[in-house]
Amino acid sequence: SATSSMSQVHALATAVRLEDGRVLVTGGANGQTGDVYAPSTGRWTATGRLVNANLQNSAAALLQNGRVLYAGGNTYSCGVQDCFQQPTATAELYSP
Repeated sequence: SATSSMSQVHALATAVRLEDGRVLVTGGANGQTGDVYAPSTGRWTATGRLVNANLQNSAAALLQNGRVLYAGGNTYSCGVQDCFQQPTATAELYSP
């Protein structure tokens, strides 16, 4: 359902403008779902769970068929003494 705020924080996320003017925000730290923002109403709607959650610094591209390709990025995790990034080779499609 639509709300006035995102379903979760999307730090280091990716955003792409959809054909109808809405904006899809996906991934990022703690990004378990995507969110779509409708500027005409100022409302956010969650997309559902991502197959590859928590991807930071990924890429998103609007395809000619109106779907969005969401790909790549990295996961970030910390151990006891250090933190590291792990590149990923993943992709998924969003259909508005």
